[in-house]
Amino acid sequence: MSAPLPPIMRFVEKVDAAHKVFRSVLGAATPDQVFTESAVTISGDGQRLYEFTGNNGVLAEAVLGVDFPRATGPIELEHYTTLTSLKAIVASRQIHLRAVAAYLREGEFATFAQEHGLQGYFDDNGRGKQVLEDLSDNLFFISLTKPGNPDEATLWDTFANGGRGVRLRLRVTPTPAGDLRTMSYQTGHPTALKQINDALASEGLVYTPWTISRICAFYLPLGYRVEREVRLLVKRHRGGVDRTIQRGPDTVWPVALAAPGATTGDPACEIELVEVTAGLRCMATAVQAALAGSVYAGVAVS
Repeated sequence: MSAPLPPIMRFVEKVDAAHKVFRSVLGAATPDQVFTESAVTISGDGQRLYEFTGNNGVLAEAVLGVDFPRATGPIELEHYTTLTSLKAIVASRQIHLRAVAAYLREGEFATFAQEHGLQGYFDDNGRGKQVLEDLSDNLFFISLTKPGNPDEATLWDTFANGGRGVRLRLRVTPTPAGDLRTMSYQTGHPTALKQINDALASEGLVYTPWTISRICAFYLPLGYRVEREVRLLVKRHRGGVDRTIQRGPDTVWPVALAAPGATTGDPACEIELVEVTAGLRCMATAVQAALAGSVYAGVAVS
């Protein structure tokens, strides 16, 4: 009978097997340098592969970036909203990010968790709620889309009061605290993360990337694909800075909105208002009146 492998050899064996799995899915995009004892580790029970925090999420980004590519700024994106909301934005000089928790009924968060076997997120948190409700309470987002969306008529109808509202053109430059990514949708094709974990199962391993709770908020049912959403997301950390405010019954995360050519220094994201387009059932003069006398008075109106 052969002697059992010493712990270091079992570690090397497991990591080598994992490396091959990642290579099979990511190909040349695999960050080969992370498969060392200084960058990754195996849990004591030998069942979980983790990346050390000091590795700055290199492996996590390589995996998650396949299906949820991070956008770098500055990038011009659009946001559809009502004329009433535009007036509130002008008055506050802020854009408000909404809590993901308010949209759980639309498949937010749970869709990704279910498909990727994150069953712990559906457990009771000890206060009569699911864990995912707690997590999504601390995630705040705004929905954006790239210019030229072929389904823009749907966006006008759904988000801009049937064309009575406006479309904001925004120049967005995220900071490390603001996660700006293209959304992914439940098409039936498994994500890179799911492919990796399905293959790792034969090795008795599961890979849990850093930022996994945030990535849950970048995945929606297929029916939302027409929106072609790019989402800006901010996470409220326990014990960290909490910038949330109350707006009626809602808790929102405010991000300062700059006038053209200006900056705000907002820690979450730099957002500049570039242009406002009136909907087909909205008068341009009404938009101009909403901007008049404000720091946005010089913003182009179309």
